Amino acid sequence: MLIRLRVLAESVNSQDRTFQARSQVVEVSEDDLQNIARDLEAGAVTRFYRGGEPHGRVLAARATGDTLWLKGRIRPGDGDSWRLLETGAINTVEIQTLQRGVDVFLKSVAATYPSLPL
Repeated sequence: MLIRLRVLAESVNSQDRTFQARSQVVEVSEDDLQNIARDLEAGAVTRFYRGGEPHGRVLAARATGDTLWLKGRIRPGDGDSWRLLETGAINTVEIQTLQRGVDVFLKSVAATYPSLPL
């Protein structure tokens, strides 16, 4: 299963290199969303490409009803990723559920998914 969260542009904070992402997730039960939030909050790393090196980490995550929210941080030595996030080129966080845990990917999917729900 793949879940897409929209990066909230107003949450991008250059002081501590953090950002937030949120979206409604209607195809997943509330219990499953709670489990996904726990897996995210357990320190899931963020990557650009499947199997690529980590670019950051999830700091916090919450599931409320049918909405999933997370706060992430880009690591200090990763200037390229941070610039892409700051400029809006990265506008989506993809979460892929696994048998154990989750994978988190930073993406630019505006052309493919222009209307992600908040």
